[in-house]
Amino acid sequence: MTPEQYIEQLAHSLYTGTHTGAVDSYLVYRDAQLLMQHCYTGFDANFDTPGLTTNQFTMLQDMEHNIYQFATFKNHRFLSECRAMLEDSKGHKPSLDEYLKAVKGLNKIYHTYRSDVEADNVKVTAQAVKLWQDALLQKRKLPYLVWRTTGKDTRCPACGALNNTKLPVEHHFWNDHFVPAHYGCHCTIEQTNSKDDLTSDAKLPRPIYGGRRRIFKRNAGKNNGELIPLEHPYFDVESKIYNQLINEAEKIKPKHNQPNALGFIIYISPELEDVAKNTFDSLKSIIKWPAMPKTTMLAAYTKEEYGSFEYLNNQININPNGDHYEMTIAHELGHMLDYHGFSSGSWESENETSNKLTPLLNALTGSLAVRELTELSNKKYYIDKKGNRKYFDEKQEKLAKYYISKREIFARAFAQYIAYKSDNAEMIKQCKKIRTGIFKYKQWDEEDFKFITLQFDTLLKQQL
Repeated sequence: MTPEQYIEQLAHSLYTGTHTGAVDSYLVYRDAQLLMQHCYTGFDANFDTPGLTTNQFTMLQDMEHNIYQFATFKNHRFLSECRAMLEDSKGHKPSLDEYLKAVKGLNKIYHTYRSDVEADNVKVTAQAVKLWQDALLQKRKLPYLVWRTTGKDTRCPACGALNNTKLPVEHHFWNDHFVPAHYGCHCTIEQTNSKDDLTSDAKLPRPIYGGRRRIFKRNAGKNNGELIPLEHPYFDVESKIYNQLINEAEKIKPKHNQPNALGFIIYISPELEDVAKNTFDSLKSIIKWPAMPKTTMLAAYTKEEYGSFEYLNNQININPNGDHYEMTIAHELGHMLDYHGFSSGSWESENETSNKLTPLLNALTGSLAVRELTELSNKKYYIDKKGNRKYFDEKQEKLAKYYISKREIFARAFAQYIAYKSDNAEMIKQCKKIRTGIFKYKQWDEEDFKFITLQFDTLLKQQL
């Protein structure tokens, strides 16, 4: 059936009253898929792209979610106008032929003229989303962004004011000023390492965003892939209908599987993508994860030396100045498993009323490495390379106590188990590097870890 034939059939069912739904699922799907093709072109990736990263997948999901919502609300508006034409201003019903002609005319407006503009805007905005992701990935080498128009400075009120604006990637200006600046906008953003001619805060442009342009005062890359803003007129419906249409969109939208082994990690800072993938590949080969809350992984400076797990908001932070990323990521995921994997929202390693981890914890606390750390913590001093006794400073004393806490021992052991069980060369190299210095017993030597490995094997087989 051709699109034209389908519209005729739809018009007939509306005319006879056999179509009573708030939306037409087929038209929603057709419109959304058309926009998704333009989204894929602009973003330069789709759900089947080989090597798709976690961030790309999550952004594609967000953009698809937005597009299906837009297509659903657009369809609702289209059907509402079609139904409104079933009576004229005097309450008279047109003939079927008159009604078919009117619906075809309205269909041309919605699905030809407007669709062309919407598709172009989706493509350009998806390009901007990719541009923003690339900007974040390269901001260490290329820390500045420059707005460039495609024509003269006075091409339009919005773009003319923005031309040659040059600011750091992290500047707040880019929160709500980014391409496209209007329908049909084809400006670009350049990235550079030159700080010449930076725009001062006092001279920040104030482009015109009045009327229809107000919906473009945003950065889709920083706004969860919102290619078409929720301020669009199609979304202006009563709250009851709004919720109904949101549910309809969710039913029609396709489902996709996460590309990485850990589907619950929904965002990773771009600079961590490669090391995270290496760690995830090792984890995938060993452990089948239980249901876990959605989690973000950020490159962020932390109070801890290398990383932290914020269990109240499910965020993993990895210090970008660390020197063993993979082991740190596995370590923090060990904390997450401890907190969420065996019970709901509590540290299983410190749960004295449960015996799920008892055999493993007994093996850990009885190991040479943990006994040496415990002794070191009690003595509060160490012997340096020259044989001299060196007493701990305040920081070292706190670290010594922290290293023998059950949750910390579990996380370190989990990271080492993953490293050796998966035979990950980089993680094993990092593990050996950690076994140096004052607290060299933070990790176990291979002989000391053999019995612990057996306990982990049993635990993961029984509990997960």
